[in-house]
Amino acid sequence: MTLYHGKYTCIHKVTLDPLLASIVLNKGENDVTQLRWDDLTSRIAGKMQNVFKVEFQGQPPIIRKGKMEEITLNVFQRGSNKKVTTVDNLDVFGLDLKEFAHEIQIAIQCSCTVSQSSSNKMQVVIQGNQIAFVADLLTGKYRIPKKYIKGLEKAPTGKRK
Repeated sequence: MTLYHGKYTCIHKVTLDPLLASIVLNKGENDVTQLRWDDLTSRIAGKMQNVFKVEFQGQPPIIRKGKMEEITLNVFQRGSNKKVTTVDNLDVFGLDLKEFAHEIQIAIQCSCTVSQSSSNKMQVVIQGNQIAFVADLLTGKYRIPKKYIKGLEKAPTGKRK
């Protein structure tokens, strides 16, 4: 059934079969037999779960439920004014943590290890504030968009007093 509203707007309605009605209708809407197309699609989208898929060349795709976690970069102060950089959630993007840590060790000649964080997830721990280098590596070599990397603002500005 097609209804015309105004001069140019066309409003399509979809007739609901029993299966579709059981999915999209709320309690107390038993007498509804038709829904506008935009209302139907928004109700179906509201019932769906978030899912993400990460693909790398030569590897099978990684499909997971839920919201995609961002790579988190942090700088922590350790004893005697020493700083360490931590990188969390690299495994979500299919990166091998030991290989990533080894690549950083070779490139910038510093200590870099893989350890378990307080939330029982694996993380890369790097000696010093290395956020700028890690960000360049992730966006350059691994081509991860900046919108999936959190903590870039903690990079040193290069201004010393």
